[in-house]
Amino acid sequence: MTVAPPVTKKSPTLLRFILAIGVLCACLFFVSNLASPKTGTPQPTRTPRLTSTPGPTRTPRPTETIAAPVVYKVGDVIPVGQTTITLESYTFEADTINAIFVIENKSAQEINISSILYFDARNGDGTNLNMDLFCDGGSFDGVVLPNDRLRGNICWQGITALPVKIYFKSNRIDFGMDTLVWTIEQ
Repeated sequence: MTVAPPVTKKSPTLLRFILAIGVLCACLFFVSNLASPKTGTPQPTRTPRLTSTPGPTRTPRPTETIAAPVVYKVGDVIPVGQTTITLESYTFEADTINAIFVIENKSAQEINISSILYFDARNGDGTNLNMDLFCDGGSFDGVVLPNDRLRGNICWQGITALPVKIYFKSNRIDFGMDTLVWTIEQ
């Protein structure tokens, strides 16, 4: 009968030591390959630009010259699209101006007039005036039927410097894209 040789167990500490040495060697091998370039593979090199060539040239955009708006006076009948608008008269009371306008609709469609949306006023120094929604007289708001006219007034408060400028700014197709300016010097 043969007897098997006794199985010798290696200590767990020795196994851990051998495993740690193997991991350390693998890490060192990996890191050394990353840090040093391979001899057989050429590395790309960057060459500095020796010539100073200008970049692509841009063609400047043509500048649009916007003409200054025509400044109108009291009584001028101004055609705007298929309508006419007139600053018929005005009065001053303290720091308030009361401007009376007339608009005639010569088109085949009705148009809506809104003093709040279409009109502004400024002092001579450029400060916006406050529209007085409750001034005396008929307001300059409403529907103007075809071949009809509307007469009404708009008031602004806070005048401190002359001249006062009144602006009619329209972005509606029925009026065109005009900005009308009236200058009032008292």
